[in-house]
Amino acid sequence: MSNRDFCRKAEQNAIACLKTYFTEGNMEKVLGYFSRDCSSWIGWGANELYLNYSDVFNTFIRRTGDIYPHVMQNIKSAVLFDGGDVCNVLVTCTLSPAPQTGTYFKEKGRFTFTFRSENGEPKIVQLHSSAPWRNLKDGEVYPLAHSGKVFYEHEQQLNSSSLPAFAAASTPNGLKCCLVEKGFPTVYINKALYKLAGYNSMTEMLNATRGELQNMVYSADLPKLKKIMAAHCSDGPYTVNYRLLRKDGTAIWVLERGQFTPTDGDTDYFVCSIAPLIEEQSSFNYGTLVNYEDIKTAQIPMDLYFKAALDIIEQNSKEEALVKLLRLCCSMAQISGAFVKDIRQSGEYMPVVAKYFNGSDEFTRLLKCTPEDIVNRFNSHGLNQCSNTGLLPKVYKDKLDALDVKAYLSKTIAASGRDAYVLTFVALGTPHSWTEYEKDLITQTARLAALLLNKQA
Repeated sequence: MSNRDFCRKAEQNAIACLKTYFTEGNMEKVLGYFSRDCSSWIGWGANELYLNYSDVFNTFIRRTGDIYPHVMQNIKSAVLFDGGDVCNVLVTCTLSPAPQTGTYFKEKGRFTFTFRSENGEPKIVQLHSSAPWRNLKDGEVYPLAHSGKVFYEHEQQLNSSSLPAFAAASTPNGLKCCLVEKGFPTVYINKALYKLAGYNSMTEMLNATRGELQNMVYSADLPKLKKIMAAHCSDGPYTVNYRLLRKDGTAIWVLERGQFTPTDGDTDYFVCSIAPLIEEQSSFNYGTLVNYEDIKTAQIPMDLYFKAALDIIEQNSKEEALVKLLRLCCSMAQISGAFVKDIRQSGEYMPVVAKYFNGSDEFTRLLKCTPEDIVNRFNSHGLNQCSNTGLLPKVYKDKLDALDVKAYLSKTIAASGRDAYVLTFVALGTPHSWTEYEKDLITQTARLAALLLNKQA
């Protein structure tokens, strides 16, 4: 690669890295742009200074699912220094959260990259990012207090500006407005809907769910809803029933009638009316829908899983039940193996309290870590995922390569009010992209395992 081509590719990679981070939120893909031998990142937070690849890796993995999707505009870039196999690239852009996040601000971001050539490819060895966020507090990625206040003002203005807005906010049925784009992000929720879901305001619900269907709809019902919406563009509405997730983690059956609404501009919408399917309404005529009794007793894979899991817990000893629970989950998700570690004890290797694997169990000694450093790898949902172990710091990658582990997904399990165990699933042979269904299945398995482990304590 010529020096000119190297600089051009470095400039392209800098912009692609930022888009992957801010618009896609794909932290594993972001890590692919960094050098695994020599990396550092200076963030815009007061204490964000990470001086090696392991620190960068742990930080980005912990933020998986925590970065709001952004809109990047006015992107400009320039090569500041060209030293042969090393170059500096400056990227500036305007950053604002996507509408469905429920936060409002617009800031100028500045990013300075240092790239060096590794096997002919430009890799990031240092990244410095800054933004003029005077209201940013320690531990915040965004100025949440300021942006929440601005959004609340927008909401109040929307609710009182005109009769149509007032009617939308006050209708007794739930009402939401979605963008017609990937994931159908929600940009408006009325009072009836956020109350039905157990929230105190539209701002709270949008902040909690980020306006994403996957955070509003029970995972087993999500493919059906997405399929119907993706195929619908007619003048008449679609009708579908599914389970709406509530703030407390429970779900309620609802009836949604949605209408594709094109505009004269670049943005089209779905306007959706949502009503709860409650038992007292069983005599109501829902048209082509099945009756309430059929809906209430619907058999889906997750329901069957819970039934089988509870049977296992009731019919076996605690130790046997935990192993059979891991086997059942691995069988349903077609995952190679799983184990549970006790992280309450320090030491080079934390004890394994349960494992399932149809071969050597050497994989249970996967990672050399103590409770102090393992905590850095979990995001706010208690998840730590890696779809391709080639992105791991070398000290971990080498151990996993020897065991043919190419992907893993871990979930914390609490006992006595603190994280006490870690449930880990591994995929062998090839990298594996963890789906939302698999994450939900493993999260539910961790909750069931907690029942057994807390009884053992």
